Amino acid sequence: MDAILKIGDGERKLFEADEHWIIDQINQRKRDSLLICIQVLIDFGGRKMRLTTPTCAGTGGGGLAPTSQEKQIFDLWDKMGMNTNDFNAGKLIAFRSHLKKIL
Repeated sequence: MDAILKIGDGERKLFEADEHWIIDQINQRKRDSLLICIQVLIDFGGRKMRLTTPTCAGTGGGGLAPTSQEKQIFDLWDKMGMNTNDFNAGKLIAFRSHLKKIL
């Protein structure tokens, strides 16, 4: 299983991206008045999952019904507020922390 975090054009392995990097990436884009597109890409070894904030353009999903684990991850993304325009660094960090328990 591999997981990547993209914030705008910045990219790190999800669990190697420290809190300071996440906060800096988001704050830099806010200072520059840029839309903040956050994507989490998870490769389960054949099945791929993409989670995006609403500010990401053209990142539609796949069409396969989610597995129970994938559904848990989608539900967590929603619960942490990442599927709204009110997301922030704290919510993303909390999502990442809870995601470790699911994976």
